[in-house]
Amino acid sequence: MKAILASILLLLIGTTACSHEKPLINETNEELLMLLSNSEFETVYEDYFSEELKENLSIPQLSDLWEELTLALGAFAGAADYLESDGGSGNTVVETQLSFSNGHAESRMIFNEKTELIALSFEIGDLLPDSIVEEPVIIGEGGPFELEGMLTLPTKVDSPFPAIVIVHGSGPSDRDGTAYAYKPYKDLAWGLAENGIAVLRYDKRSLIYPESFDASVTIHEETIEDAIAAGSLLDQDERISSVYLVGHSLGGMVAPRALAQSDIFAGMVSLAGSLRSLPDIIQDQNIYFHEIGHLTDEEMNDAMADFIKSENLDELEDSDILFGMPAKYFKDLEAFDDHSFLENTHKPILIMQGEDDFQVTASEDFLSWSEALRHHPDAETKLYPGLNHMFIHYEGPGQGTLDEYLIPGKVEKKVIQDLSNWLLSRERKE
Repeated sequence: MKAILASILLLLIGTTACSHEKPLINETNEELLMLLSNSEFETVYEDYFSEELKENLSIPQLSDLWEELTLALGAFAGAADYLESDGGSGNTVVETQLSFSNGHAESRMIFNEKTELIALSFEIGDLLPDSIVEEPVIIGEGGPFELEGMLTLPTKVDSPFPAIVIVHGSGPSDRDGTAYAYKPYKDLAWGLAENGIAVLRYDKRSLIYPESFDASVTIHEETIEDAIAAGSLLDQDERISSVYLVGHSLGGMVAPRALAQSDIFAGMVSLAGSLRSLPDIIQDQNIYFHEIGHLTDEEMNDAMADFIKSENLDELEDSDILFGMPAKYFKDLEAFDDHSFLENTHKPILIMQGEDDFQVTASEDFLSWSEALRHHPDAETKLYPGLNHMFIHYEGPGQGTLDEYLIPGKVEKKVIQDLSNWLLSRERKE
């Protein structure tokens, strides 16, 4: 059942802060950092790497990775502020703040159930481009579900300027959209701000208040309510000229509903979203992972049983469980008529999709948008060859599986530039 539960989170894999019965994880993390600082790369490789990581990261590459850090930041001085979180499928993520003689960085290590290292990345901190600035904000301040967020602003263009709210995909997720070695929302925020667009991103409610999620929760409480609150915060900022909603994955799927519910948003962008039903997408994901050997026959049979039940949602009790979620959640998603809304709205819409996305596909999901928007007066669709669900290019071992996300990568610059151009061109039309 674990794999089936994970499949619903494939729309956007997030990490959730929690405790583990793995007391050696942080100790292993410390040992690894000490070995790296002493240039004992062969020991790290032989004694700590999983077989999969050995295929993806050689000893010379590991040496180069650490050397890049020390060349940029000086000698290693120590580590602090460990953050342990759930990486899904029995994996554990450990993020650590590293100090060097001339700066700081963050290490991100992912361990499997055997406490073997399956992913390793470093990110140099405190290198915010000169052309942008970041301000901490609170979404829903004074309410029951306050959420910390970050507003990224351009500094080299005069205000007012357009702004976007980034809306998360499914599952618990932080403001950066952290998915294993990726931080796509941070990439978008910095890239768009450098092009003169403000970006608001925030921690998702299900990450910060997991205890509030029960069988009564719908997409409104999970996603839309906070997206509208974020938009309202921007709408009250005199530096902002207009506010657009940019939804990723499940956030892109429900973007039409958010646009319908709030006049704050001037338009919407769907990144790797879909107009198909969520059970259909989950079922296709399960079939795909079964075909490549990532789901057992038993798990596939359980998933098929849930899918068959989902075809008659009205006959289910709200509390009945499908794919690890209450039936009410799926009923609520089905209640909104996306196609009718898209036929009647004149607000600008942009659809962006990676052609190598194995979670939502170009043949099914991108096509569904293209057909629904064929008569819309101000809609564009863009398909990007070679990019995955996070709009990152990857070729190598594990391509077409979740292993892609273990290798550090950045959102493609062309995606950021195209999105910037689209937003700024809408601004000039107003």
